[in-house]
Amino acid sequence: MEEFQKQLEDLEEQLQYCEKLVASETRLDVAVLILEELQSKIQKIKESSGVVDERLTALADRVKLLYHRAKALLSLQEGRNAYRQFED
Repeated sequence: MEEFQKQLEDLEEQLQYCEKLVASETRLDVAVLILEELQSKIQKIKESSGVVDERLTALADRVKLLYHRAKALLSLQEGRNAYRQFED
């Protein structure tokens, strides 16, 4: 059980880093990659442990929401960049 808690803490730390990147709208491509990796890790933990944990479920929801936000912001940035190139 201690290993499970350690994994959760590591996942939360990575998620907090991604939250900072998304909030500042910097390195969104990196944030998306990390969030995809976090989704994969959470899925593996769920499958291997077989335990339904509220913290893990809440973490999975936060990752999913932040992932979609990061993808939307990244798309907007790419659109702005394309528009700027079109204007030039």
